[in-house]
Amino acid sequence: SGGSQRIPAGAEGGHRVRLSSLLPLNRVLACRLIPWFVRWGMSANQVTTLSLFAGVLGGLFFLQGRPLGFALGAVLFFAANLLDECDGGVARATGKASGFGSWFDTATGCLVHMIFFFTVGLGLARQSGSSGWMTLGAVTALGVLLATVAFVGAQAWARGREAWIHPDPPRQTVTDPLEWLKAGLRTDFSWVVLLAAWLGVLRWILWGAFLGTYLFWIPGDFRAALRLRHRPEGRGAASTSCSRQLSA
Repeated sequence: SGGSQRIPAGAEGGHRVRLSSLLPLNRVLACRLIPWFVRWGMSANQVTTLSLFAGVLGGLFFLQGRPLGFALGAVLFFAANLLDECDGGVARATGKASGFGSWFDTATGCLVHMIFFFTVGLGLARQSGSSGWMTLGAVTALGVLLATVAFVGAQAWARGREAWIHPDPPRQTVTDPLEWLKAGLRTDFSWVVLLAAWLGVLRWILWGAFLGTYLFWIPGDFRAALRLRHRPEGRGAASTSCSRQLSA
């Protein structure tokens, strides 16, 4: 699931270590929820299915084009993203990570975000009477699909056959504070949506996502793959960030 970048546990500079115990917020929360999912006997694929269900249900609320519908839709979108942060951890904790689960997770994340942007656009069109919002939502949703295709293709170029089995990349060590902050904001995008919905400014989220997807997200996937190709790392340390946050 989301989150392919982390600050190393032994990073120099205490401020980075302290921030890494607080951000990204969704990952911190996920680290505390994962043990409960494991205790309840839930599989990673079941958690992913819950994420998909929350995303679809949130889209139905966005379609209403009303302030309450936007607010409830944002809560469900937030839940979908939080669950998306949990499924990979559940798979690792139970020792049941699989290629199918990795693909299911990747496809679900893509679909949830496509539903979000498209239904927000439709909801804004219904609210304002302007079909331009529907077009903007559809083009942004298409950008999410293109970004996912670019992500998988870039990973295949960087990692070869292993990327087709597990499309999620291994975690990369990030020492640049700016890169770490950008990764955190990307993981915590659902918090921004939650705030924007309650403030009634989702239209700005849609415009920002449209520009960000085509200008930064798609090119960023290729840059990340390029770094990975020149500095490959294993998948084994994926649970380190949770262990550190839980002990913080």
